[in-house]
Amino acid sequence: MRKNYNFTLKNLVKSDILLLDENYSDLKFRNLKSFIFDYKKIYLKIFIKSIFVYFFKNKGKNNIKEIYLILFLKKLSPKIIIGHHLNYLIFKIKKYSPQSKIIVYLHHRLYQSQIQDLRTISKNSSVDFFFVCDKMHENFLNKYFAAKFISNGLVKNNEIKLNNIKSKYDLAYISEYRTSNYPKKKIHFKFIKQIAQYLSEYSLKYKKKVVIALNSSRKDKEILIEEEINYFKKISPNFLFLKEKDSYKVCNLAKLVVCLNSNLGADFLARGKKVLFLPFLKKYDDSFNNPYFKKNFFFVIKKNNKKKIFDRLNLFLNLRNLIWKKKLKLSKIQIIFDKNNSILKNKIAKICKAKNL
Repeated sequence: MRKNYNFTLKNLVKSDILLLDENYSDLKFRNLKSFIFDYKKIYLKIFIKSIFVYFFKNKGKNNIKEIYLILFLKKLSPKIIIGHHLNYLIFKIKKYSPQSKIIVYLHHRLYQSQIQDLRTISKNSSVDFFFVCDKMHENFLNKYFAAKFISNGLVKNNEIKLNNIKSKYDLAYISEYRTSNYPKKKIHFKFIKQIAQYLSEYSLKYKKKVVIALNSSRKDKEILIEEEINYFKKISPNFLFLKEKDSYKVCNLAKLVVCLNSNLGADFLARGKKVLFLPFLKKYDDSFNNPYFKKNFFFVIKKNNKKKIFDRLNLFLNLRNLIWKKKLKLSKIQIIFDKNNSILKNKIAKICKAKNL
């Protein structure tokens, strides 16, 4: 549990679904009661009972946190508990609520190094269903989890609704700007800047509009929007910014999305959008190795060559959407978009119906 707890005297009400992910994917359910777990909130009545059980009934089996969690889950009585793979509690929760079905989904697509990290973190886990973005991830992960695997795309992307509107910009560049420190940050920022410079030069040469999909539009990144905008303004005054719109809405307004190796880029590719990937980082660090790009896909340029990039941008911008989608299908890229999460929600509905019988 986290620090800075808030106490409440409210009573818990039985719910069909417990969301351990703080509803990161903004899942919405019809005719089912869901409860979002608040890691900072403590239910005072349950807490007091936990202290009593710890000192008088526990006999040293569990600590107070574990007793609190057991009593909390017993009171809530969820049929299903859902969390993404970065909610590490989801891998252990079955121990405290054995009657619940446990569903894990991927927070994002995984690099090879992240698959090994997940294997280590989730050791001795107990999961009933693991929803992954595609068969490739299923093949990687089913060696390590005794769970039923279901491929359905990325849950967060599936839940986001975007209108089919006319493009206002030629290019959207997905920012990977960060304020935190991490390995290879210097080389990462080198390519963030270099690609931005390429796009600025391209916009002037061919009179194109380039909008930046800001990373600061995501609250979980904790980046000041003005700081990120100033970073790109120093690179070029030609870029446009839409402060009031998140990255999904910004990319939706462009004819073509450009990125290094972004999950957001893959989300739009899954939706059939024109995307150009420039995964130059792999050359410098294998931890950036994207298993999707082992093949030479037409929407990926691995060599850092400005002329080749400009030629591909012109080709894609002039390519009819129907032709693009045909080429994308022929590429056989393993990427899925399940609109409104119908696969996940149908499975949840069946589980709840079975438990009600």
